[in-house]
Order: sequence, then structure tokens, then C-alpha cells
Amino acid sequence: STYISNLLFSVLGTTGSGMSNFINKLTGMRPETRSQELISCTRDVTPYAYYHGDQRFVFVDTPGLDSAHSSQRAVLKKTEDWLATIYRKSIKPTGVIYTHCISEAHESGTKSNSFRLISDMCGHEAADRVQVVTTMWDEADVAFAETVEMTMKFGPWKSMLDAGARYARFH
Repeated sequence: STYISNLLFSVLGTTGSGMSNFINKLTGMRPETRSQELISCTRDVTPYAYYHGDQRFVFVDTPGLDSAHSSQRAVLKKTEDWLATIYRKSIKPTGVIYTHCISEAHESGTKSNSFRLISDMCGHEAADRVQVVTTMWDEADVAFAETVEMTMKFGPWKSMLDAGARYARFH
């Protein structure tokens, strides 16, 4: 079928940030697995399509950027290779969705580096194609989560948000 538009989003984040759950809830697909631990369930770059009217949304699930199975570089390479393949088919990515578990007080070490990688990869000139999404609000203490939210919005995420990236809560 031909669709008026194909919207393709790469979903990136760290292990346990809810990437697969986010995609499953958006597409209505049942999760094959759900990590109860901080071990990445997703090992390969996998697209999931959702159809709404004459639009096709494709959400690309990726391994966690801090996956025990692959290095950040390997995860980004897998993602870049997949995107290059679809780009050769004249399908251009619409944007990047970066997920962050709201119950994590701050991004340190690998988690902090993960957002920096996304920021560097997209740059400020493409910041308007980045959506930062906090997940797991239903499992968090609201007062604590709102404090984390403000800390992140005015800390590590500030320059991308100021450059046009968008922010949303996912419940």
C-alpha cells in the first residue's frame, strides 16, 4: 500500500528506560519480553509499524546504549547500518525518541554519556527532531519524579531543549 506519509522514529535510551514498552504501547503490539532487571531484552534493531489513517508510523527498537551484550559504539553502528539501509530505499528518518526512566535521580556515567551521544549525533541544528520522553511515571513517587524532571530539564537536557528538542511524559 501507498501511504501519504511514512514517519520513522529511532527509539534510543539506556537499558531499563522502557524503550520496548514505549513502542509496544504505541503500536498496540504485545511485548515479547519485558526486562525485570537491568539486562537488555532487545539485541537487534527491529522496526515496528503502526498505521493510523493514511499515515504509517515506524518505531525502531534498539538495544540499550549501555547493553551488557554490546558496546555503545556497537549499538550505534547497528542503528546506523539499519538506517543507512532504509535511507537507500528513499525512506528518511523523521526523528529520534530518547527514553529516560523518571525514577532515576540523575544520569551518571554511561547514562549521561548516552544522552550526550544522542545530542552530538543529532546536533543543535536537528534538535527539533529529538523527543526526550520520561517513562515509568506509573511506578514512581510523583514528588520525587517531578524533582528529577526539573533537574534533567534544567541540567543535562537543557541545551537540546533550548535548541528545539521536545519533552514529554509517558505514563
